[in-house]
Amino acid sequence: MFGDPQHDHIVHNIDNQNHLIACFEDAMINNLDIENCFGNYGQEVAVWADGHHYGHCCQTLVIKADFWWNYHMHPQHLVHQIRDYIRNCPAVERIIVQGSEFSMKSMKLITSKGRIDSKFSAFIAGINVLKGPPVVLTCMTLRGAGPTQHVVTDHCI
Repeated sequence: MFGDPQHDHIVHNIDNQNHLIACFEDAMINNLDIENCFGNYGQEVAVWADGHHYGHCCQTLVIKADFWWNYHMHPQHLVHQIRDYIRNCPAVERIIVQGSEFSMKSMKLITSKGRIDSKFSAFIAGINVLKGPPVVLTCMTLRGAGPTQHVVTDHCI
């Protein structure tokens, strides 16, 4: 939406390049820990699961929105934490935010249709104006219950 048109090819190829997303979707649908997906694809991943991110710098950052919401973190706090992480970690190229529809909407990350909120997308686009290579944001939202349960995956640069 707000991204650089020169980066569109990155979004179109992202699911084919990374099996981590498919593994996360399967884990979310089957109510398994996404940590079972780590270590199988040869990349180091940083995980923010408690609202306090201070960890090591990795190419991929995974944010568990349910835990952030459970710790009563304000949505703006998450934006500040992401901004600081990107400033201090030039290696980061991918941020995956995953969680339930309730926590993702409460953290103002997605719209009612499960797509990335335009303000959050604009925040990422603003970061990418100053950063190269660009950061790809992926929001993975678990929606529904029972037989209607599914994961909505949306990307932005």
